[in-house]
Amino acid sequence: MKKLLMVVVIIGLAVFMASYAFCGEKKEPAPDYGYGYHMMGQGYGMGSHMMGEGMQGRGMYRRGRAYKPRALQSMKPEQREKWQKMRAAHMMDTMDLRMKLAAKRVELKTLWAQPEMDEDRIKKLSNEVSELQAGLLKMRNQHLLQCRQKFGGQGWDCPGGW
Repeated sequence: MKKLLMVVVIIGLAVFMASYAFCGEKKEPAPDYGYGYHMMGQGYGMGSHMMGEGMQGRGMYRRGRAYKPRALQSMKPEQREKWQKMRAAHMMDTMDLRMKLAAKRVELKTLWAQPEMDEDRIKKLSNEVSELQAGLLKMRNQHLLQCRQKFGGQGWDCPGGW
């Protein structure tokens, strides 16, 4: 009798624990509002500089993995094609700087990880990284100015702009 009772309890417990899998609601994927999925959801309350007229923030520090600017969605196909060509040209122009910057950052990170610090080398690399970042920012701003001249004034900023 005790064995039968124990078997019934164990089976009942197993059925109870498995019922969650059978009775759970079907989960639909979260809607993509053009900002991708990220830890903080769609960025509600991410700061006043992120909020616009009916616009949600783009997550912490404006970085969403699958960020799709609303400007791209509202562009006409020929405008989108021109923008994509312009963006591709900008990326090719900045590729050398971006590669140098990535290499310098890795080198700097490696120097910081060493038990013996080479202060002079760290300072030199840090300055080089700063100069490369400043150069990239200048090129980005120039690209956004050109983009704004070609596509601006239509109720949205250029994709990738602030």
